[in-house]
Amino acid sequence: MLVDDSLDGETVKLHVGETTLTLTRVDAHQIRAALRRELPDRREFVRTAGTHRPDGRYVVERRRATSGGHRKVFDSFDDLVGLFRSLPDSMRVDDIVTKGLSGSRRHVVLWHFVEHPAFECSLRSKQPLTVEKRVDRKADTARSVDDS
Repeated sequence: MLVDDSLDGETVKLHVGETTLTLTRVDAHQIRAALRRELPDRREFVRTAGTHRPDGRYVVERRRATSGGHRKVFDSFDDLVGLFRSLPDSMRVDDIVTKGLSGSRRHVVLWHFVEHPAFECSLRSKQPLTVEKRVDRKADTARSVDDS
């Protein structure tokens, strides 16, 4: 698939296989918005992955895991942000107390905080797993919109 801007600045040409569509910029933006709504947006990190589902839910899971025991579904990304904000500046697995989070899922969520750029924190220790919110950003410890 290839997209070309037209010379007039009003249209966009979309090349898919042997087919070329000429779209207005408005139509192109509407198609992009519809695709974002319908297709899950998955982002993989070293140990974890996060998926924005079309229904608005956000899934944190162990990367390449095949069982549901390594995944936690949040009602939204903002719910995950709220959980992060509610945790102490230095957090361990035992600090995460919320419905549906067992020991292995709490580990996955804590690692996701470390890996995802929306969460201003870093790994302090692997044994026991300890994450520290960054001092320079404690007032705004997570971005509420996942634009990264």
